[in-house]
Amino acid sequence: PDQQAQLKKVETLGLVPSHVFVVSDDLSSETKQHLVDSMVKLNHQDNNQILKDVYGADALLPTTAEMHIGNFGQYLDLLPGIEQATFDKKNYDAPK
Repeated sequence: PDQQAQLKKVETLGLVPSHVFVVSDDLSSETKQHLVDSMVKLNHQDNNQILKDVYGADALLPTTAEMHIGNFGQYLDLLPGIEQATFDKKNYDAPK
């Protein structure tokens, strides 16, 4: 609280999604698009109860990391040690 006045907002994010779906980079673009299209079909009235029951959401909106975080990612890249921390986490999580 004492230092809060010293903080400077560098970027504002849009709405934060409550449900994120992540897919492997190994999937083809066609397969990724088919997955997105299939998930968006849960928004349709005939399928919407499934979406509400499984995810507790009223609708899904397709987006990308770039669309969601915008320029914020550039600021993350400027944080000292972030690249090494990411590398260390990937190695820590890698199967042995």
